[in-house]
Amino acid sequence: MGIVTVTSMLYFEWGRLGEIGDLYVLPEARGNGIARRLVQAAIDWCRARGCSAVEVVTAPLGEAAHGLSNFYSRLGFAATGRTISLLRLD
Repeated sequence: MGIVTVTSMLYFEWGRLGEIGDLYVLPEARGNGIARRLVQAAIDWCRARGCSAVEVVTAPLGEAAHGLSNFYSRLGFAATGRTISLLRLD
């Protein structure tokens, strides 16, 4: 029905920080709280590993299609003002 991926890394600023990389729920299963439960499972995973926080990056496409910033905001996530830059290695 759905999947969430989560990793953790060590940072000078945050110590161990968790990151939700992917969150996907099959279209026919949406609207039943599955995404919310998957995010909670990711948070629990991070907490069990001593993470100081959990971050998630939302892309413009996900924002336009699903309003992801509103979804994550309702779950307690807040924008940090950080900018993500990417160097493609194709």
